Amino acid sequence: MFDRDIRPARRAAKTIICSVLLAVCGSSAAHAAAAEPIAAVVDRDIQVAAAQYRVLLDRVAGKPGFPRSVAHGDVKMVGPGDWTAGFFPGSLWYLFEATGDAAWKTAAMRYTAQT
Repeated sequence: MFDRDIRPARRAAKTIICSVLLAVCGSSAAHAAAAEPIAAVVDRDIQVAAAQYRVLLDRVAGKPGFPRSVAHGDVKMVGPGDWTAGFFPGSLWYLFEATGDAAWKTAAMRYTAQT
């Protein structure tokens, strides 16, 4: 009978603890998000993507097809009939749009012509 009387108190204590933890985590996330403007985050992410795609372009230079995935350090290439074939040229077009760098446009045009 004693256990039945304590259950609501335990449930209330758990609810309060969870609420406090959520409030602390939420305020920490809001503070972290406010620390860096979203435009800076996007710019940094575009720079990282551009660096990764430069490496990928170098690795697939001269290989027929389109890069699809990397397994054990090897780039898997697919032909123009594969449903993912347009992803790579599309990503190159997005990089050109985001950076204005003509090198991305040249690469995008070359791979788009192969689709």
